[in-house]
Amino acid sequence: TGKLRDVLSAPAEPGMLLKLPGNVLSLAYSPDGRWLAAGHIVGLMQLWDTASLEQGPILSGHANGVTGIAFSLDGQWIASSSQDQTVILWDASTNALVTTLTGHNASVNCVAFSPDGHQIASGGDDKKAAAGQVLIHDMAVI
Repeated sequence: TGKLRDVLSAPAEPGMLLKLPGNVLSLAYSPDGRWLAAGHIVGLMQLWDTASLEQGPILSGHANGVTGIAFSLDGQWIASSSQDQTVILWDASTNALVTTLTGHNASVNCVAFSPDGHQIASGGDDKKAAAGQVLIHDMAVI
């Protein structure tokens, strides 16, 4: 458990402080600013309520570190990428795991929604070629 420290009420402090279990690999704010999501090296994603500065839900589904987090612009979805070679799509209102996207053959290092919310792009390493790999996932078929 933990609590954020508000930087505005204590300007001499280094900022907001998150006490998390393990290293943080990724961060993202929800479009409305209500939530801050933190991706952990242990494969968890922790949500923090920025209004109350309290710890929110923990989303568990990855087998390895969460390297990227993206909220859809409408706030309906959260996508997380991982060193476990997957992208997980979460329902932001229920925090439920909707689906796990595969196709990468190495760590997935980042994830992003298209501005219209119709696609998810994920980028990572490629074991078969000495290069990177970007996959585009169509939300209509997920």
